[in-house]
Amino acid sequence: MTKLASRIFGASLALAAVSTTASAEIDRLFLQLGSPFPEGVYLSDIDRFVAAELAERSDGRIEVDLNFSNALGGPNEIIPLVGASAIGLGGIVTGYHFGELPFAGLTNAVPATFEADSVLDITETLYAENETIQAEFDRLNLKPLVLRHLPQYTLLCTEPVRTMDDLRGKKVRSYGAFIPQMLEALGAIPVNLGMPEMYESLQRGVVDCVYWTRSLTVPFKLHEVAKYMSDLDLGAINAVTLFTSQDNWNSWSPETRALFMEVAAEAKAMSLPMTQEVEAAALEVMRANGVEVIEFEEKDAAYAAVPDMLTLWVEQISERFPDLAEEAAGTANDVRQMMGEDSQS
Repeated sequence: MTKLASRIFGASLALAAVSTTASAEIDRLFLQLGSPFPEGVYLSDIDRFVAAELAERSDGRIEVDLNFSNALGGPNEIIPLVGASAIGLGGIVTGYHFGELPFAGLTNAVPATFEADSVLDITETLYAENETIQAEFDRLNLKPLVLRHLPQYTLLCTEPVRTMDDLRGKKVRSYGAFIPQMLEALGAIPVNLGMPEMYESLQRGVVDCVYWTRSLTVPFKLHEVAKYMSDLDLGAINAVTLFTSQDNWNSWSPETRALFMEVAAEAKAMSLPMTQEVEAAALEVMRANGVEVIEFEEKDAAYAAVPDMLTLWVEQISERFPDLAEEAAGTANDVRQMMGEDSQS
């Protein structure tokens, strides 16, 4: 657990005794939590925080059983498992599910667009106010609870990448519907890989680089097989979101729901400072193990080559879901306004 998470744990436990939530009116629950991330990854500290706080503030009435590394179901299974209440709490990477969550996955799936300090607020607003996203959740019987972010993505490579020519033809780990298009625009060759495949793929030359964050490089040990970290900023995202089913949510008492939202708000607030702490520590570890931070010398050319990803998202939605074209354009404009940009028709 990070030092920051430990401090927040301690402060939260001290405050639990004066919580406004009446524990006697909180439901007795045993909930299995399924996470796609390994136990040792710092993002899993958020799951541990949620489990511990729910137990403490409910006087033990709420028990959360933590399961990591897709132990309760992989990406293709997690949505129906959560929606059917077979798993009480499930971490869903919304960007993996363009077919089921094209709107809800926006802030997770679209690269080179969002900033680390605002992506969660934008996501929270969309989840609360966007009717199309709410319809997606209703259809799948999902209730979002805990948001957490991943900071600016970049490229971790097996050889230095300093220019657009260096990047051209490089095989880069990718995923989802939009990251491959960004990489192709940069002249790279996208290779879709799951997280567990990255280490061996870098080691064997299946890929030359991974689209990844500094904060997750050390936990996945990628610094052992790739020694060049780019400083090219490819945007932050809303990371894995913790969901329950709407059936669960509607069956819980108002006090139980209030406690979940209280803990969820604190977990969201932890995300950015926790990541900043982890990134600084990870960079020290990487440098101590021979990783070099490479200045990308043609940043302006790279950013000029990347298409407007929100416009691309609207085009993809309109092509695949023609009935939602107008809603997609409106959602993109709402996002631009939240980011302080001019709307586009």
